[in-house]
Amino acid sequence: MRNKSLLKVKAGVMALCVMGSLMAGECDRAFASETLAIGFETEDGEVVDAVDAELEDVEEETDGLEEQIITIKGSKYVADKFHGVKAYYRTGGNDGTNATYSCAAFVKRYYSEVYGVSVNNLLAGCTPVSSKGTIRKVASPKEGDIVATASGSGNHWAIVKNVNDNGTITLIEQNWKWQQDGKTLARVNRRVKASECKLYRLKK
Repeated sequence: MRNKSLLKVKAGVMALCVMGSLMAGECDRAFASETLAIGFETEDGEVVDAVDAELEDVEEETDGLEEQIITIKGSKYVADKFHGVKAYYRTGGNDGTNATYSCAAFVKRYYSEVYGVSVNNLLAGCTPVSSKGTIRKVASPKEGDIVATASGSGNHWAIVKNVNDNGTITLIEQNWKWQQDGKTLARVNRRVKASECKLYRLKK
């Protein structure tokens, strides 16, 4: 990620503290927190908005496993990455069965790049089929498993990114997005209860 140096605190924030509009603790956070900063200065001297910088960092790579809501910008926006496989998003509505942006497209790309197999039959009520080995339904989740969750009258497909201690799993997925205030938003590192999912595992 880019090296960021925090800009000097803006006069407006200082004024709020002097006038008493912000509590003492809030002033301390305003001075110390990158979140409340007006902007950042990059290595080449460019000043960018703090929120934009944060979103661009997410595009490079999602740190940790905390759930995040991010703003999608343009096409082939990299919202997440797992084992080197990128989850692509684009602005706009549901991507259905699109060969690049659909939920099934990510599962296919992940299994092709990580396991070297082609996965098909990613349809509602069906068990995925692999070009090599056998994909079987399993009871307990494991990293890399294929996940099917209910979505309307069909399935939404994803990959298990992490198995959590509280009975949930963290997903990496595509096409989990919505429109709000003229923007396309997506949830990264979404958690769901493992017991409410169908889980499938490749056995070579």
